Formats: sequence, structure tokens, C-alpha cells
Amino acid sequence: MRFAMAVLSASFLVACAPSLKRTGYSKAETREASCPVAFGRQGSPLDTDKSAVSLGIVEVKDGGFTMSCTEGDMLKLVWAEVCSQGGNAAMILDEKQPDLWSSCYRVKAEILHVNPDSVKAWQDARYEPVSVAKRSAANSASQTATLVGAIVGGLVAGFLVAR
Repeated sequence: MRFAMAVLSASFLVACAPSLKRTGYSKAETREASCPVAFGRQGSPLDTDKSAVSLGIVEVKDGGFTMSCTEGDMLKLVWAEVCSQGGNAAMILDEKQPDLWSSCYRVKAEILHVNPDSVKAWQDARYEPVSVAKRSAANSASQTATLVGAIVGGLVAGFLVAR
């Protein structure tokens, strides 16, 4: 019985973390604590930079019952992957804001190394920390309202059915 509880507890804890998929590279054993990383989208100047060298692709998404998965949380994971691979830029290939199917922000990004002198020039204003924080806060408020509505609706429906 104890073993079953331990396995159940461990699986629940693992399911609380975002899912990370690495393509074209493997997890680095050591990480640089922080490094300058520019975020851009396809079609941005970063997309057309001929000096950019691709180091791999990272996809961060909901791992099940993920707890911390705002846009800011998930982009921090992308940032850490970029730094761990010696990159200095991330080109967002696909992103999805929280919706009915997942309460998490999902992102797929290409890890790049570009000319260090031009890293800041490639930063897309959409991914500036202030912009990301505003979107994350708005999505959190929306999710809270949806959760409260679902709970109240469930209680009302349960009460009506029980009568």
C-alpha cells in the first residue's frame, strides 16, 4: 500500500511540471546562470539574419496538471534552454495562449546563436518583460474567473439535480 501511495505521489509531482521537448540537441549538464537572450518571431529581422546558427528547437507545453505555466514562466524555461546551449536568441515558431483545452501558455522556439553585437537589435517588443507580465496577469485573471464560474455552476447544477 505504501509503495502504491509513493508511486501515485511521485506521478502527481512529475505531472505538475511543464513538458519540455528538445529537438536537435540534448540537455546540457551545466547551465550558464543567465545570458542575454533576444526573442523574436518568424518574419522578424531575426528570421532573416544570415549569421544566425540554429542550435536546436525547444517546445514547452502543459505536462498535465501543470502549476506554474504562465507566458512568463514558460518563456523563462525557453530562456534557460537557450543559455544552456550557448545561444543568445530564440525565434518563436509557434505559441498558444491559454484556452479551453489548456490553462497553460505553450511555445515552440528555435534556439539560435547570432552576432553578439546585434542581439539587442533583434528583441521583439512583444517579448519585453513588461509586455509578457501584462499578458500573464490578464490570462491569470481570466482563468480565475472561469474556475470560479465552473465551481458555482457545478454547485448549482448539483443542487438542482439533488432536489
